[in-house]
Amino acid sequence: MMPQASLRQKPDTTSRALHAGADVRPSEPGSVVVPQVGKPPLRFKGRRLTQHWTRMHPGPHIVIELWERKTGGFVVSHSHYSEGTLQPIGMKCATIAEAMDYLEQQCGPPRSTFETDTDLCSVLLDLQQRLGFSQQFERLAGEVLADWSDRVADRREKT
Repeated sequence: MMPQASLRQKPDTTSRALHAGADVRPSEPGSVVVPQVGKPPLRFKGRRLTQHWTRMHPGPHIVIELWERKTGGFVVSHSHYSEGTLQPIGMKCATIAEAMDYLEQQCGPPRSTFETDTDLCSVLLDLQQRLGFSQQFERLAGEVLADWSDRVADRREKT
């Protein structure tokens, strides 16, 4: 059975190596499927290096994962707020530095699109949800980037 990177399910919180919403133990190598909404899933052989998460209150978990591909490079998978729900997104990156740049680009003010005939209450509720996600995602991304920076430094020391 192929392991899946599921950004819609609660992360594995049973690990003994967990701290502050992160599992920093590399997974066993294998076939991986990173689902994506509106696109074919990313399929590759590799292993998960890190998984970080936080929970939207009330709501689902926001997840950011870094995968190392057997053929080289990395995949960043993360939650993305779209149409009122969290959707999975994945991006192939050649280096950890490129993965970090990509994650930084995902941060920023929430974007909202609405029809001109949408009632004000619906628009404000949507903006509130997008802002809540954006704030939580940026906090989590800060933790993730610090962890990944440490990994880059550790790899440099080993070489």
